[in-house]
Amino acid sequence: MQDPFIHWIRLMCFCSPWPYWASPDKPRLTIPPAPSSRLEAAASLSSITNMTAVTAIMDPPYHLPYPLAILADLVPLGGARSERLHRDAAQAFLQMQTAARQSGIQLVPLSGYRDLPTQTFLFQRQIQRRGSERAARFLSAPPGFSEHHTGYAVDIGDGSQPSTHVQYAFAQTSAYGWLQAQAGSYGFELSFPPDNPQGVSFEPWHWRYVGTAQASQLFVQARELTSQFTRQLR
Repeated sequence: MQDPFIHWIRLMCFCSPWPYWASPDKPRLTIPPAPSSRLEAAASLSSITNMTAVTAIMDPPYHLPYPLAILADLVPLGGARSERLHRDAAQAFLQMQTAARQSGIQLVPLSGYRDLPTQTFLFQRQIQRRGSERAARFLSAPPGFSEHHTGYAVDIGDGSQPSTHVQYAFAQTSAYGWLQAQAGSYGFELSFPPDNPQGVSFEPWHWRYVGTAQASQLFVQARELTSQFTRQLR
């Protein structure tokens, strides 16, 4: 996995503004070469030009920057949708899914790993629906800022109530109640609970895996780097 610090500075300092102009059916994202070292990246802090990206982490609702997972680390979860997660998260999810099934609960993986073009398309679509970039951030992360990039995040649905998939109504399902009580035992936590500090809308379907030191540290580091960067800007 790419060094999160270099990835982060790369997004902040070198990327062109988020490609809202990208064609919905053929999203495009051009990212110049990353700095070659942390020293070079740190030296770039004083030359930020991508203020759209900076706004994405300073102005609530905001999202944190995440590196893309190494594709070789991703494994399929099975099922009709063929979603993929990091092998550690995938193993834990399948164990959790089996345990839930034994309790009469059908956990369905709706979305796992996402690459940059996919996230670009999803964010562009929310802008078109909501009318502004800020309104879109309540419900979707800009490309480069989605937990789904890491391979450790998964949107979960209730197989017995598909009409609630990726809907607030999922919070009223048996699957959500089971996850609230049991997901922590398998290393999963809710990414965006009500009144979360990032100001993102409550997403009862969006869960992240923090059951290994590597996974947990990735999310901690994203928060720490964002805090460090915003302090230097203020």
